[in-house]
Amino acid sequence: MSEWDFSMFNEKLGNKTDYGVIMGRTLAGKSTLAKYMAEKLDYTLIDMKAIKEEVKKSMGTEEEPFEGEVPLDKVEQATCAIVSKAKGKLIFDGLIQTEGEAQVKFLENFGLPNFVLSLTAGAKEEEEEKEI
Repeated sequence: MSEWDFSMFNEKLGNKTDYGVIMGRTLAGKSTLAKYMAEKLDYTLIDMKAIKEEVKKSMGTEEEPFEGEVPLDKVEQATCAIVSKAKGKLIFDGLIQTEGEAQVKFLENFGLPNFVLSLTAGAKEEEEEKEI
């Protein structure tokens, strides 16, 4: 019997990247956990909000900043470019797609995630979210 080859298993599944995803509601602690994992467990942080803001900034000028909703495809392209240059394990801090089908389609660019963490918020956080 041949030895188990995890890399071949991943390849057969279509996995191109060693990554995980943290999802959840506002104020659930996604960014806190993602930063912790980057710091303590040597993950490269893929901050989806920061990428979206960078794309938004690139669509305008200092005199006339872009106003409006940033096209999802531009954020996805920017994210794919960052991921293609990244080394090691990645952790996605949230996803910008709101529909499950769009999330799955976006993640297909990288293969299956090693894990998905879905965080929820307590009553206190839910009240704070209403105030935002």
